[in-house]
Parts: sequence; structure tokens; C-alpha cells
Amino acid sequence: MPVSLLATKLYVPPLRAQLVQRPRLVERLEEGLRLGHRLTLISAPAGFGKTTLVTAWLRDATSASTWLTLDEGDNDPARFTAYLLAALQKIDPNIGQAAQAMLQAPQPPPPEAFLSSLINDLAATPQPFVLILDDYHMLHAPAIHQQMSFLLEYQPPQMHLVLVTREDPPLPLSRLRARGQITEIRQRDLQFTEEEAAGFLRRMMALELSSADIAVLQRRTEGWIAGLQLAALSMQQSDDVRRLVADLSGSDRYILGYLVEEVLQRQTPAVQEFLLQTSILDRLTGPLCDAITGREDGRQVLLALDQANLFIVRLDESRQWCRYHRLFRDLLRAQRATLDVAPLHLRAARWYEAHGFLDEAMDHALAATDWDEAERLIVPAAAQAIGQGRFATLNRWLDAVPEARLRQSPDLATLKGWSSLAVGQFEAAESWTDLAEGLLPAGASPASQATVVCLRTYFAQFRSDIPRVIELAGRALALLEAEDPYGLRGAALGNLASAQVMMGDIRAATQAYGEMARLGRERGHALSAVGASTSLAWFLHLQGDPREAITLCREALDQSVDARGSPIPLAGPVHVALGLIYYDLNELASAREHLVQGLELRKRLGPTTGALQAAFVLAWIRQLAGEEEAALATARAARQEAAQLNMAQANLLVAALEADLQWKQGNLEAVERWAETAGLSPADPPHFLRETEYFTYARFLIAKDRLAEVQTLLVHLERYARSSGLQRSLVTVLILQAAAEQAAGHSTEALARLGEALHLAAPGGYVRAFLDEGPAVLELLPGVRHLAPAFVDSLLGATPAEPSRSPSHSGRGVRGEGSCPRGQPLVEPLSERELEVLALVAEGLSNREIAGKLFISVGTVKSHVHNICGKLAAGSRTQAAAQARELGLL
Repeated sequence: MPVSLLATKLYVPPLRAQLVQRPRLVERLEEGLRLGHRLTLISAPAGFGKTTLVTAWLRDATSASTWLTLDEGDNDPARFTAYLLAALQKIDPNIGQAAQAMLQAPQPPPPEAFLSSLINDLAATPQPFVLILDDYHMLHAPAIHQQMSFLLEYQPPQMHLVLVTREDPPLPLSRLRARGQITEIRQRDLQFTEEEAAGFLRRMMALELSSADIAVLQRRTEGWIAGLQLAALSMQQSDDVRRLVADLSGSDRYILGYLVEEVLQRQTPAVQEFLLQTSILDRLTGPLCDAITGREDGRQVLLALDQANLFIVRLDESRQWCRYHRLFRDLLRAQRATLDVAPLHLRAARWYEAHGFLDEAMDHALAATDWDEAERLIVPAAAQAIGQGRFATLNRWLDAVPEARLRQSPDLATLKGWSSLAVGQFEAAESWTDLAEGLLPAGASPASQATVVCLRTYFAQFRSDIPRVIELAGRALALLEAEDPYGLRGAALGNLASAQVMMGDIRAATQAYGEMARLGRERGHALSAVGASTSLAWFLHLQGDPREAITLCREALDQSVDARGSPIPLAGPVHVALGLIYYDLNELASAREHLVQGLELRKRLGPTTGALQAAFVLAWIRQLAGEEEAALATARAARQEAAQLNMAQANLLVAALEADLQWKQGNLEAVERWAETAGLSPADPPHFLRETEYFTYARFLIAKDRLAEVQTLLVHLERYARSSGLQRSLVTVLILQAAAEQAAGHSTEALARLGEALHLAAPGGYVRAFLDEGPAVLELLPGVRHLAPAFVDSLLGATPAEPSRSPSHSGRGVRGEGSCPRGQPLVEPLSERELEVLALVAEGLSNREIAGKLFISVGTVKSHVHNICGKLAAGSRTQAAAQARELGLL
């Protein structure tokens, strides 16, 4: 669900026709750009013309620029990021598409992940540009300052950041100074010189003052532009200018109070009332002002105030929206001690609600301290905030409501539970959930019940009470059938599926992921659909349907690209799944391609157990290709990633994967050392998440002739694989049983087991299941060839270190990954894969049809066709086919 954005925050404030030129400061800004500084910091108190200076500079600047005005509500990291991306996309719509997608994922990645993606996009932007963040002092959330520090550290040279602020931000300014990467403009730089003060008072404020009076004013205000403007407004209707100049003495606070009183008293009572009433607003537009004042001329009054230079800042060129200068607004608010602002805030809340701005409506309802109105608004506003991950905003709203009120409302108590959970306050979240459940009336709506049940699901997860998670997630889904205001159905399905996997109920998890994918597509939440489709594809593969799995993954990849067509980081898991599936089918070139790309993309999301498994498969592929150093480096990197996870399960998995790799390399001693410390027993009940460990343990027991133990272990594994519907796992179990029976001298039983494995593996093309078990298994295959002749022939045509191929492809034998057929009359011969593509091109198949037959992406097909045409010196697919026939390649 996208964040509702106020377009006026993204506009560069328009300049007035009469403007004091400040070439000395503009040159400082330009010099910062020329020197390649990362940051320009403009830091000074209110009223020194910081924003005006930057807008004047941008008017004549040659670099592209984009603007974001910040306010208190931007302290929510999710909201700040949404506005930041919107500002950057004004430079290039492609910027931040991947980062945006990552942040909308059901489980957003660490900040470094989406920031890295954003920085890569910025680096790919062809034109230099300036990003201006105005009123940066409004931000005080540490998480946002950390993100901005990261951005500054790795900011590409195309981008120049300008921060306009009343105070220095908590960013690494000292480091930037030491590196010579910062331009600083401060109060002393911004103070009007006597010459600039004269130009301001005479041209902009239309005052004819003597040079002596101007000099006095400049000294008394110390070049403070807002003070000069207030003084000028007073002088415009004063009969004694010299008295007013003489009275300007004392502290800034004294001068402010004196001048604002002077200015207000010179307005009509109606204008004074308008100014005080509308000072409750951060942004002004005629209809909104009319709604809170009861007038019908709000737009005309705002235009008149603008023409009178009364501290009006325009927010768009059409003059529909504006705001008071923040200093003037603060002064007005200080003057309204006797004004009852609660009704004004309430009218503003209703206007904003009617126009779809729920955040602003909530803020005004809370300012009105109308708790009934606030509670009415908070349900739809919270639904929007939760859907967008803006829990800091939700917390701010709830903190503004008296705790006694929260403890009387089941809806408010439930939301307090959600907001506490989001910031890691587990005990508080559970306490609020208990309270909410006790407050629910007997006839509570299904949605109200479901929000409490969903919270309880997370508590059960944290306690690893998996049966309870399944029970609660099921209840939540049943309740959410009627209504789902907070969009919790997808989260409930995700929790249910994860718990079912933990329980080993793969069939049920497959159904849950299928429903989750369907829901994501229905709601237009492509990323949720991609994640669920990837999980669904993997489980379909394990249940014997790799072709459907590949189709799902390819569809997911089509949805996992940014506007440039480049894959976003969330495509990483899809590539990993495809790589593992292609490996099982012995399509090693495709497997390698997807695993490399998937692991690279996944780096930005942090390590996972799926990535660890993929890394060891890639290491074995590299070993098969004779790249021993690369294989070792890949395995070593996986070990380092496992250490980052700091999870017992990950450590166990990596240890087993390393032992399996050592077994494939013939290092039985290393496997034995692992087995001695793994703590496994043949009598252990199997578990889906520990398959790798038990399969490696079974291979070790066979190698050590501990056949009685391995038979016990394999019986348990067989029963588990059959009951779970895990056909791919069952194939491995049967092959291991065949190996164990053969080792025991039971050839008939060995062939029976191997025959059943062939029966299950051949339709799906699970080639590596046989090749990876070594020569002993391959030697048994001729005895069962009659059960699946083509499949067995493909297996016997390869060795464990020389890949075979899936029977779903053409009948040519494969010489090994990366090898090329010999005897071709070409300077650069076509690879085996290119010959396959060429044959299908000659048959007249389209790129998509070829991709479907070979289980590769359309992009990969295009790449192969391009290479084929280049090697054959052909200008088209038709010419390539004709040339190939002449050369005898077809």
C-alpha cells in the first residue's frame, strides 16, 4: 500500500519577482558543486533567508535538482523514505524502484540493503543533480540520521546533497570537513550586509529610508532578514519611522515580540483573527481556511497577505497552497493565548478526512483532544499506517491519547499491542493484547477478533510453539474471511505456511503459499506474490513437478524487475530456487547462471539458510568444472555468512553441507570428523529442515559399512518422505537404500529399490539424484535400464564429474559444462546450448517457446541467439539457420 504523499512537500518554493541578489553566496554554492563536495550545509536560525537563497541559486543553476520540505511527521522512517524516493524519482523515475519494492515486502530487509540498492540506482543516473532537504532540523529520529549517514558515506558523484536546517544535524560533519567534502554556509554568512539590507528595504518592502537609518536597522537586527522584514512591515504604516528604529534594541526575543505586536496591530481585526485561527495549520489553501474560519474568502485573503509580503511562502506556482514562514507561524501561535483552538482543529480534521488525508486528520483530531473523534479516525488511519509499515507514526498517535482511554477501548488496546510489537517491546505488546482480548465484547466483529488472534500468533512464534502458531493462524484466516481492514490475511498465511514447514507438513504449506500468491496477485501486491510463488515453486519441485516450478519462477522473475528491466534484490530468492532446480535437472550452465545471480542479489537482503545451500551447490558445480580454487572460495564465503546469521540451525546446515562436499571429493576422514560431532543417531525422527544432515549421515554410514544402522535410518527417512509427499527426497532415500543393499550383497533388493527410484525420478528429470551418489550407484543402472531406457542412457552417458542432461531436451549427449562440440567449421565453435537453441530456431520456434522447452528465461534465449548470429555472421535468425545447414550443423 503506497504512502499518501503531499505534492506540495516536493515543490521548490516559487520566488518573488523582487529579490535581493546575493552573488557572493551563490558563488559559494556553485563552488561546492565544482569541487565535487558531497554536502552543502546551510545552518542558521529562523529568518535568515536560507530557503530563499537556495531557491534563488536553483533558478539559474545548470544542474538538475529536486526538493523535499520536511516536517514533524517525517520522523517515521517509512514515511521519510517514501518522500525521499518520490523526490529522487523526479530526477529519474527509475531511481529507487527496487528499494521501494524491497520496503513493500512482507518482511522488509535491513536498511543497508535497500540503501545499497538506492545508491546503485543513483550511480546509474546519467545526469548530475542536487537533492535539497529543507527544514532538516524537523528530523530527530536516530534511524533516519543513520540512513542519511550511510547515504552520505557511499553517495555517488552524480548526487550533491543540500541540507537546510536551523541546527547542525547529527551526521558525520567532522569527517566530511577532514576530507574536504562539505560546503558550509552559516548565520554570519547569511546576515544581510548594509548594501543588501538597503536593497531589501527599498526594492522589496518599498521603503525610502536614509542611508543612516538603514545602517542603524542593519546593526540593530545584525543583518537578520526576518527582523528587517518585521521592522519594514511596521514602518510601512508608521508616522514615526525614526522612533521605531530607535526602539529596536535589546534581545532577539524582545525585538520579535515588539515587532510582531506592531505588525498585528496594524492589520484589521478580521485579518488578525484570520491569521491567528489559521496559524494552527502547517499548510494553507483557501477551502481549508474557509472550513476552519467559517469565511468564504480564504483564497483572496491569502493572496492579499502574499502581496503584502506578510511572511507567506508559496508552495506551488498556481498559488493554491502556501504556508506561513515558520518563524511567523510560531509568533502567531504565541499570540493566541485566549483563542479556543480545539474547534478549529476539529474542523481541520474533518476537512482533511473528507479529502483523503488521514494522517493530517489524525494529527488535528489529537490536537483538538477530542478522543471520540480520534478513536473514530484511528481505525482507518492505523490500517493505512500498518499496511505501509509506518509504526512510528502509529506510536506517535497512540502516545498522544491518554493511557486511561487506551485501556478502555479494545481497538486502541489492540493497536497499542501492534505498535509495541513493531518496536520490539514484546512484554508490553502481550500485556496490551491480553487487555484488548478482555475488552472485546461478546459480539465483537470478526475483524476485531482477528487482529487480536494475529497478535497472539506472533507471540506463539517467538516462543517456538509451532502447533499453537498453526492453530492461531487458522483461526485468524477464518475470521478474516469476512473482513480484513488491516490487510492481515497475507501475514496470517505467511505465518501458517512457515509453521507448517517447521512441522514438516509440506502439502499444507504448499496450499498456504498458493493461496498467499493468489492473494498477492488479487491485491496488486506483486512482491508478496513473488515471494509466495517462489516458495510454492520450490515445494512443487520437491513434490515431483519441476516444470511447473520453473514456470512459476520465470513468471516471478518477470515481476521482479525495476523500470529499467534490471532485477531487483528480491529477485535473488527466485534465481536461487531456479538454480537449485536446474541443478537437479543437470542443467549446470543454467544452474550456475541463476545461482551466481541469485547469490549476488541476495547479498543485499542478508544471509539465509536457502542462500547457504545454494552457495554449496554452486561450489560443487565449480568443482565439477575443475575450478577448485573458486569452489573453495565459494564454500568459504558461505561459512562466513553462516556466522553472521548466528543461528544454531544455520551452523548445523553448513557443517552438513561441508561434510557432503567433502564426501563428494572423496575425503571420508573429514566426513567422519563431522559425524562424530554432529550428534545424529539412526533412531532420530526425521525433520524436513534437517534433511541434508541425515542424507550426509546415511552416506557416511554406508561408506563405513555400518549397514544395520543405515537401514534403520533410511526406514525412518522413507516413511517421512512418503507421508510428506516429498518425491524428490524419496528418490534420494531409495537410491541410498539401493546402495546400502548392494553393499550388503543383496543385489535383487538393490535393483528393486533403484527401479522404484527411476520410476519416480524419470518423469521429473532428477538426474543429479543419481550422479551425485557416485560410481557405485551408476554401476547398478544397466540392471534396471529396461524400466526407463532413455533416462538411464542419459545417466550412463555421463560421469559424476561430467554432466548428463535431462531427457526433456533433445537427444544429443552433453560433453560437460562449458565444453563445445568438436569438428565445427567455425573459428569460434557453437556451444552445446547454442546448438540446442539453433535447432529450435530452425524449427521456427519463438524465443518464448524455446525458453519453455529448455527451461531458461527469454532473456537467456535472446543472448544465445545473438551469440549464434555473431558466430555464423548472420543478420537474422533465418540466415543463421540457413548458414548452419550449409555448414552441416543441423
